[in-house]
Amino acid sequence: EDEVCHRRAPSADGDGACISGEAPAVTATSFREAARKCLLLGLRLCSKACEDTGCGYNSYPVWTLRSCGAGLPPIAPITEAPSPPPPTLPPPGLPPSPPPPPPS
Repeated sequence: EDEVCHRRAPSADGDGACISGEAPAVTATSFREAARKCLLLGLRLCSKACEDTGCGYNSYPVWTLRSCGAGLPPIAPITEAPSPPPPTLPPPGLPPSPPPPPPS
């Protein structure tokens, strides 16, 4: 059976929100955070490439279960609460916004 890629959260109408935001407002996550998001939605990280399957993620790094090579440490089970969300990434090719000035 072919694995189905899920870029959107499951919903009654089949058109849920993009799991990590929709381009250009994609939210960066660590591998652990991405795996936890999937777990909480009853999904899992894909074990195949999922280009052209929605949310505009083709221009962004996407976590999968595909191997990066030998010698990598195993991933510990996810048991703790997620960390605070990271900042939203700018669209590819645009510089990040400058930090706000320090308070006076």
